[in-house]
Amino acid sequence: MTMIDDVTRTLAPEDRESVRCWHEVEAGYWAGSADGAFLGTVECTPAGRFAARDALSSHLGEYETLALAQSAVIIESDWSNSGGSYASDGRAPRGRASLRAAAQYA
Repeated sequence: MTMIDDVTRTLAPEDRESVRCWHEVEAGYWAGSADGAFLGTVECTPAGRFAARDALSSHLGEYETLALAQSAVIIESDWSNSGGSYASDGRAPRGRASLRAAAQYA
C-alpha cells in the first residue's frame, strides 16, 4: 500500500479528487491513469520534446517538459469526461490543450 492509497481511503468518495498516477512503462514512455481509468501517454521524442496522446491515442501536441505534456493529457481527460465532444460525433470539434492551460497544472 502506498501513501496515496492511505490518503484516498480515508476520504469519503464525494470528498476526494481523482488520484492521477504516472508510470514510466519503459525508458522515455509514461502512461497515466486516474482512479484506474487510462488517461493517455507521454513519450520523449528523439528531439528531446514530449509528445502527449490521449486515451484514444490522438496526438495532443509536443511540449518542452514532461510536466507540461502530462498536464495536457490531464486537461484533455478532464474536458472529455465533462461532456466534451469529438468532431466525429458531428458536434463541435474537440479542443486541444494549449501550452498556457497546461502550464496551470504543471
